[in-house]
Amino acid sequence: MIEVVRQLRSFQNKADAYLERLPLDVRSAFFDNDYVNCLNGSLNLLVNNLFGDSAEAVSWFLYDFVPGASEGPHCVDQHGREWFYETDEDYYAYLATEV
Repeated sequence: MIEVVRQLRSFQNKADAYLERLPLDVRSAFFDNDYVNCLNGSLNLLVNNLFGDSAEAVSWFLYDFVPGASEGPHCVDQHGREWFYETDEDYYAYLATEV
């Protein structure tokens, strides 16, 4: 499952980098269509079904986590350990303990 998150994160980073190069008016128009809405819905369905109770945390990582800029602790595991993520690899290390 970690490889799935790793690949989804890579795809999201590439998409974000592409969008950052677009002018703001083009960027907003890009999202205002059924095609993109269906793709986002499919991705959300996939994440929800693959990760169950952890889907919200995985979605946060995919869409909102900014390496080195997201305050923590980001979660507390089943053993009471607080996890702070500075890099994507920190999150994958956490996932390895939970999956």
